[in-house]
Amino acid sequence: MNQGPDVLLVGPLADADFRALDHAGVTTEAFDSCLQAISRLERTRSSLVVLSSRNLEGRGEAAIRALRGTSGHPRVLLTVPPDLMSTAEDFHGSEVDAFLHEPYFPEDLVARVEKLLATDVPPPEPVADIDGEALASWLVHLGEMHGSVDNLTHVSEYIAALVCKQSAAESVSVYLPTTSGAPLTLMTSTGPRHKIRLSLTGLEGGPAAESLRTGKVCADGRHLAVPLPLRDNVHGLILLGNPDEGSRFVPADADALGPLIGQASLAVSTSLKIRHLTDLSTIDDLTGLYNSRFFRRSLEGEFRRAERYERPLSLAIIDVDHFKIFNDLNGHEAGNRCLKQLADIMKAGFRTTDAVCRYGGEEFSIILPEVARGAPGDGAGAYRVLDRLRARIEASSCPGQKGLPGGTLTVSCGVAGFPLDARDPGSLLEAADRALYLAKRTGRNRVCIPGDDSPAGEGTVTE
Repeated sequence: MNQGPDVLLVGPLADADFRALDHAGVTTEAFDSCLQAISRLERTRSSLVVLSSRNLEGRGEAAIRALRGTSGHPRVLLTVPPDLMSTAEDFHGSEVDAFLHEPYFPEDLVARVEKLLATDVPPPEPVADIDGEALASWLVHLGEMHGSVDNLTHVSEYIAALVCKQSAAESVSVYLPTTSGAPLTLMTSTGPRHKIRLSLTGLEGGPAAESLRTGKVCADGRHLAVPLPLRDNVHGLILLGNPDEGSRFVPADADALGPLIGQASLAVSTSLKIRHLTDLSTIDDLTGLYNSRFFRRSLEGEFRRAERYERPLSLAIIDVDHFKIFNDLNGHEAGNRCLKQLADIMKAGFRTTDAVCRYGGEEFSIILPEVARGAPGDGAGAYRVLDRLRARIEASSCPGQKGLPGGTLTVSCGVAGFPLDARDPGSLLEAADRALYLAKRTGRNRVCIPGDDSPAGEGTVTE
């Protein structure tokens, strides 16, 4: 197993903590949840996990057992805020190696981390199967995670990590329907990248196709396909690949995964139900894009993440040019069809990590994590991405557009970014709005950034 960073940090830590650890020469990686850290620890070894007790959510013992049970058997340092002091008492005598009471100074954290890292770590104990209670607790907990659009992804990542742990597989891939009735999608793969066979085998043949057709476990020596029963005779699929050299998969190898498969099925089914209910409250009925409620919540979350990890974040606001004229000429039903067509173009042009939303009426918003704002003339950045989108929309044909000024349906766009244009979510939205108004005021069918007095005109991108 490859060596990872010295310390995994799980939960809300201050920027000063990260800087202090970095200054002390301690390599770190941060995670929002225990589940993400467990998945990481199944792939690389780290010596210590610094865990905030706020992230335990009533399942502390199972969480710590799962962390300690990963390959490498890392130590655990638990930070405890004043309001959870009584909870910390439950862990004395458990597998927690040390406690750090909040509030603390960054140098206190560094001293405690350095002491734990300097202590000899006993050889990892033989990895035992996670007991049924802990397994059920964690998988059901995953299924109960509410309000996270990454819920199903987290479920699949954790299932893959546990299957890899409890089998002879060197790679595990999980296929799930992303919504009820949707085709199966590759949700996650774990294991050495060069040994993941899923991209080669897919679902079109071999044991994977046979397992989905029959609903039974199938094997061909190199792969083991295990159906994941969901509701209404629908199955997901867990595909195991590349057993240890000299061994071959047989269908009976799936027997050891029985309890895990049952709980995984429950977790996925619950997650799909939650996703459906969440979609009803966060998806715009007309366009199928996220709605303004989701947009505002997502912007807050992505901004906090960008600020914490000092990563770029861009926001685009798009408005359809002369849309009132279009509706007056063609009627509101034609206008709705036009909005759906524009939404399809937008969905096809962005990453799954980007949040494409209907902001209201004929306005759309797009949140682009990890993307710098850019500027006219740049070869990369959000400005370039949005100008390409503008050009695609201009080149498309929307029935009824001939009556518009210029005879073509176009959009105007304002793009703003963190940290260039704003220091909080509200000011980022205001900056994007100002850029949009500038695009409208200076001729439409263009992309502007805040303070851009000479925006690029029509046709700055050709495709």
